[in-house]
Amino acid sequence: MMEEKFKYTADGKKVVVIGDLNQTEKIVQEIYVTEDGCEIPQGERFVVKSLLDAPAKPWKEKELERLESEYEKKSAYWETKMKQLIADKESAYKALTARVRWLRNVAKEPQMKSLSNVLTTIADFMDGSEKWILVDEWGGFVLEKFDDNGVSRIMDKFERNDYDSMRLLSLFGQSDGSFDFKINNYSDGSGSDKKVLFFKSKREALDFMQAKFDNRSEYDSRDIEQLTKYELHIDPEKYNRYQTKLINISYTRIEKLKEELCNAEEGYEELKSTLK
Repeated sequence: MMEEKFKYTADGKKVVVIGDLNQTEKIVQEIYVTEDGCEIPQGERFVVKSLLDAPAKPWKEKELERLESEYEKKSAYWETKMKQLIADKESAYKALTARVRWLRNVAKEPQMKSLSNVLTTIADFMDGSEKWILVDEWGGFVLEKFDDNGVSRIMDKFERNDYDSMRLLSLFGQSDGSFDFKINNYSDGSGSDKKVLFFKSKREALDFMQAKFDNRSEYDSRDIEQLTKYELHIDPEKYNRYQTKLINISYTRIEKLKEELCNAEEGYEELKSTLK
C-alpha cells in the first residue's frame, strides 16, 4: 500500500482509496489501528465525493478550541487578578480595623489618661514647672532633673559623637491606644529607641522605679546596682535568692578550677617522670 493513497474524509476519517466509482465519486476503506500501532485498511468500504490530503476540523470545532484556549488564558489572568484584589482588600481591611481599634482604645480608660498625661507633660514644659526625666533603657534607669534653663544633659550619656544634628523626642501611639515618648539612637530616627518618662518630682520618679523593681520576680546585678544607687527598697527575699545564685555559681567555678588544678598537677608529675 502506497502512503500517498491515504486520504481523509470531511468528518475526519482516515481512508485508503480502493478505486473510482465514477468521475466524481471514489470507493474508500477506513483505516483502523491495531493494538501494536499498525494502521491497516479493515473498515467497511463506502463511497465519498470529496477527500482531503490532510485531516481537517469543522470550523465550529476549530472555533470552539480557539475559544476554549482563549478562555483558559484569560481565566488564569483574571483569577490571578481576583486573588490580588482579594489580598489587597484583606490587607486594607486589616489596616483599617487596626486603626479603628486603636481609635476606640484611645477613647477608653486608661488610654485617655495616657493622652491626658502627654498633654500635661507638654504643658509643664511650656510653663516651666519642675521636671525630672527618666530614661528606661536596657542598662537600667537613668534619672536627672532639668536645670534652671530647662536643659538636660541626660542624653549625653547616650550620644554617639553626632554633633551635626539634633535628636528630638518622638511621641509614639501604641496599638492598645497608649502613648509613649521615645528617643532614637540617631538623629534620622534609625537604630533602637529608649523610652523617656517625665515626672514633676524626684519622689514620683523614684516611686515609679520602685514599683518596677517590686514587680520583678528576681533581681540581677543591674537591679542591685540601681536599687543601691537610687537608695530604693531592696526586697530581702529576692536579694537572698540573688546572693544564693551567686554563691552557687562561685562554688561551681571553684570546683571546676580544683579539677583543672588536679589535672594540671597530674600532668606536671607525669612530665617530671619522663626526665632522665
